[in-house]
Amino acid sequence: TVFNIFLEGIALQTATATDASITFASEPVWAALFAAWLLNEKFGTDSYVGGSIILAACLLGALSDLKPVDKADAEENAR
Repeated sequence: TVFNIFLEGIALQTATATDASITFASEPVWAALFAAWLLNEKFGTDSYVGGSIILAACLLGALSDLKPVDKADAEENAR
């Protein structure tokens, strides 16, 4: 556990705030996927619903951080 936290601290020095929050928020989904893969855990309906909600929240957080493309800037960059 200590080594994991140490590695997370190193990785967070280069990650943006959005990337870090998505990584930490999606951790339960990754833990469940690895449990299914390594331990042959079975998912119930509540697992699928919870995982979907977590992934949707992560996607919403990632998309809300994107800057809208200005049409004038896009046309200028195309030239």
